[in-house]
Amino acid sequence: MRDLAELLAALDESQLEAALHGEGPALVLAGPGSGKTRVVVARAARLLLEEGVPPGRLALLTFSTKAAREMRERLAPLVPELPFVGTLHALALKALVETGRRVVPLDEEAEEPLLQERGLDPKTVERLRRGKEVPEEVERAHAAYLAELYREGQVPVGLLVERALEEAREDPALVEWLRERLLWTMVDEFQDTDPAQMSLLELACPPPGANLVAVGDEAQAIYRFRGATPEVVGRFRERYRPKEYRLLRNYRSGEAIVRLAERFSGRPMEGTAGEARVEVRAYRDPIAEAYGVTASVKGLLEEGFAPEEVAVLVRSRAQLPPLEEAFLRTGIPHVLLGGVALRTRREVKVFLAALRLAVGGDSLEDLVRLTALVPGAGRKTAEALLAARREGESPAALLARAGEVALPSGRTDRERLRELGEALEITGAVLSEVLPQDLPGALGELLEEVWLPLMGPWLKELGEPEKRAGNLRRLPRVAEGWAETRPGVPARYFPFAAASMEEEGRGVRLATVHAAKGLEWRAVFLPGLVEGAFPLLGGEVDLEEERNLFFVALTRARERLYLSYPERGMGKGPMVPSRFLAQAGLRAA
Repeated sequence: MRDLAELLAALDESQLEAALHGEGPALVLAGPGSGKTRVVVARAARLLLEEGVPPGRLALLTFSTKAAREMRERLAPLVPELPFVGTLHALALKALVETGRRVVPLDEEAEEPLLQERGLDPKTVERLRRGKEVPEEVERAHAAYLAELYREGQVPVGLLVERALEEAREDPALVEWLRERLLWTMVDEFQDTDPAQMSLLELACPPPGANLVAVGDEAQAIYRFRGATPEVVGRFRERYRPKEYRLLRNYRSGEAIVRLAERFSGRPMEGTAGEARVEVRAYRDPIAEAYGVTASVKGLLEEGFAPEEVAVLVRSRAQLPPLEEAFLRTGIPHVLLGGVALRTRREVKVFLAALRLAVGGDSLEDLVRLTALVPGAGRKTAEALLAARREGESPAALLARAGEVALPSGRTDRERLRELGEALEITGAVLSEVLPQDLPGALGELLEEVWLPLMGPWLKELGEPEKRAGNLRRLPRVAEGWAETRPGVPARYFPFAAASMEEEGRGVRLATVHAAKGLEWRAVFLPGLVEGAFPLLGGEVDLEEERNLFFVALTRARERLYLSYPERGMGKGPMVPSRFLAQAGLRAA
């Protein structure tokens, strides 16, 4: 184990003051690059090692699984036993299960067909769950749908916190479970808490005197569209009267970037990270801008920057296609992060499930995904198939004899199941023999000759079949990156690692600013800075949150920051540079 004293000695004065906070509520206002994760880890280690807090009474709550993983990795070398470190959704699921409830979490992919069966549009339901106005009949139908799900023990992942809150209000045992395990609690990115999450926290950590430490920054509140509300910081102040700590020193960005962020935000910031360069450029149109970005990126790579040390961040996914096209045509390695990642695409999930089943995987969820390709099949079909599986029988062999299995629906296309079995057999044979370096080519052939013909009707049913086929055709590139970073690892392991591989491979990162929250790079490009794109404009747009988002974007960069905009749109006439450039005191060279 690392030495706690060494960690505490490395903290600056304001960080140490926050890390030494004892009992009672506290609010740690932490600017970008200010070392808040280090403070949370140091305080947690101190509570466990010096104050004698049992691991089962301490919880560190984050707003992403990636942040939770990083926190666990930092804390693990310091303590003999880890406390709970995870998202509020993971905590809610744990609370429900450990108090005797049967809970089957449903992700978006699993829930979509269930909504459609009941005539509910998934996008309208998403609006409803984010607190937007929808027709009354949709509200009623959604309430009836949830009641049916809950009777069966199924809960949409996004509603786990709401479900735990509902149950806790009726069950003192669940409240007791929460209060025992959250006796000492720290919440990261607190400004992104939504009302249901705040209510669950207040139930578990009753105001005013609970040992609840909130860590966040109101200037980085960017998730109102998900239902989060930065007003929770004011609510926390009002109800808990916390002691406040401020971390203002930015250890990430060079001086020029810190001064730029300070001018834009209007609040004092201290910098310590040395020199930096900020440039603003204007281009003829979005295509010229995209190729201008790739030319600059190429220059950085020639200068010695690693591809993964560079990021291109945009306000919305709609701005990505010309950039990705430019990266593809120039041959610069790149990966898509977060909400735009390949792994989030339904068609990619189905294909990866097929690959896993072909090489020996046997999970119910993978079989459910695969049988989505079969008319009349669903979860109950997959469950019936697995129940009829013989000892040692492969999924390919099981599907090949689907005609013998009693299935819950007479409408299931058994011939289609048999064809899937044959496809799995072919795929398994290829993946078991191919060398890792030949995997990209083998995957490309399997897609074109076996899987795209099989998936064609289903892709048409989903809509945008060509775009979805294009997503699948990008997987060989992902496999190439996987093979390069794992020499000697058999190709059959690729489908099990592919879900996370896309964000780990070598390549310039392309992402929305939302997906970049909490990350940093040596060089950051911010293209597309025009009115209507960044900031977005319209009836539901919150301009203050758009400002916060721009502030987050600026502060992802350590050494180089390149801002740009097109002077004309593609057939749309002149474009107006973003107001944020002027507000930051910037103009094109």
